[in-house]
Amino acid sequence: MTTRSVTFSVWLERLTRHVRLPDGRACVHACTLGVFERVVLEIDDHADLGTTTRALRHALADAPRLEIDVALDFLAYCGLVVRRGHTLYPCAPDLYEAALRRFSHLAEAGG
Repeated sequence: MTTRSVTFSVWLERLTRHVRLPDGRACVHACTLGVFERVVLEIDDHADLGTTTRALRHALADAPRLEIDVALDFLAYCGLVVRRGHTLYPCAPDLYEAALRRFSHLAEAGG
């Protein structure tokens, strides 16, 4: 059984997640830089105890859920957060700096 394929790109300060499913279907979702930064800061603020996706959605109630999910997927894809059970923990001492560096690198690479 083939698994889904996930890639990311950045264009005009929008992080885009491209998903190709095993049956050939594809979907694309995006996250603005503003929501991305808010997600990263919220995780960084709770670095010691971790946070959950539910807590993130509650703290960022005005942000679209899909944008939060795209940001979390990118952070996990880059190895900047780890999930233990339902709890997310940062894997970088300064998550904000590391996350924005990855975001900027992807934007500069044009991918």
